[in-house]
Amino acid sequence: MYTPASNRIEDRARHIAFMREYNFAALVTGTEGRLLATHLPFMVIEDDAGLRLQAHISKAHPQWQDFAECDEVLVIFASPHASISPSLYGRKPSVPTWNYVAVHSYGTARLVDRHADKMPALDRLINAHEPDYQKEFVLLPADYLAKMLEGIVAFEIEVKRIDARFKLSQKKSAAVRERIAESLMNTGRSEAHAVAEQLVRKL
Repeated sequence: MYTPASNRIEDRARHIAFMREYNFAALVTGTEGRLLATHLPFMVIEDDAGLRLQAHISKAHPQWQDFAECDEVLVIFASPHASISPSLYGRKPSVPTWNYVAVHSYGTARLVDRHADKMPALDRLINAHEPDYQKEFVLLPADYLAKMLEGIVAFEIEVKRIDARFKLSQKKSAAVRERIAESLMNTGRSEAHAVAEQLVRKL
């Protein structure tokens, strides 16, 4: 990803926090001259074993078969984003631009084959997004659950490197960035609010 020096934030903790907040990401693989991309919810796990991404995909989807041939896979965490009006710059000529944050994670993927190993990953995903459902999940009939697990392919990506771009009007003065943040907060759009929050963290 092209990332000018002004847009780089070398803060691993902030990268990981962003990935966790915007964890519906795009998995990209490439083999035999073609690319595949799938949008999936990822669990972002950091512990003594390192940084890992966990997800699952339908067994009917061919992308998981790429893992055996890919030395590296890419997961793109992207959002929020917002258009920035030149009227906020206080000088002419000026042109519009776009502010956004994107974090690209590169790593190696391995399949999680055993049903017993798939369950903890599903538990983490449910607890993160709908914890109230957990009580119902554990009571699912065994045959139904086994059929469901058989229909998915779980996998884990060991993250080797992160490439992040925080394009947040860093080249503008503090006063202009404050005007941009205020304008975004006044739009009533959640995406714009999220960009403003990211921008303020940089001020």
